Amino acid sequence: KEYVKLLLKSNVNLLGKYVYCNVEDNSEIIDAYSKCRKIIATRFHSAVLALKTGIDLYPVVYRDKMTNMLSDIGFDRDFCSVKKCDINSIKKFIDKQCEPFEVPEKIINNSNNYVKLLKNFLHK
Repeated sequence: KEYVKLLLKSNVNLLGKYVYCNVEDNSEIIDAYSKCRKIIATRFHSAVLALKTGIDLYPVVYRDKMTNMLSDIGFDRDFCSVKKCDINSIKKFIDKQCEPFEVPEKIINNSNNYVKLLKNFLHK
């Protein structure tokens, strides 16, 4: 079985408690995320899960797909790239009060339509 490791409780020094989640069981991952107040995400799907579960997100971008997704949803918060990581910005994110980003309903509805179109296309 494949597992992912999530840091559940962190501070600026990234000390905390890890949990291992079975990748084959989405409920384990969602449960682990639900115990977090903030996520610093380098992986695209980690950022998507944080947005989906309403967890305060700080993206660390290493691929264009993350930047494109953030742009598409109108993400107006701080983030940085892996190549030029802004530690002070991350520290501010950790220290500030939680403010989860809410994806606009219009964008959620549009994405649902794209998924339906893709399914129809693939099943022709």
